[in-house]
Amino acid sequence: MAYEKLSRRALGCMYTAEIIGDVIFIVLIGIVNIFWLIPKQIEIGR
Repeated sequence: MAYEKLSRRALGCMYTAEIIGDVIFIVLIGIVNIFWLIPKQIEIGR
C-alpha cells in the first residue's frame, strides 16, 4: 500500500516536472527565436 502511494506520488512528480521542463524549454526556444529573427527583419527593413 505505502509503496503504491509512493510510486503514484513519484509518477505525479515526474509528470509535473516534465511538463514544467517542457514549458520552460518552449519559452526559451521562443525567446531565442525572437532575438534571432527580429534583428534580421530590422536589417531587411533598412
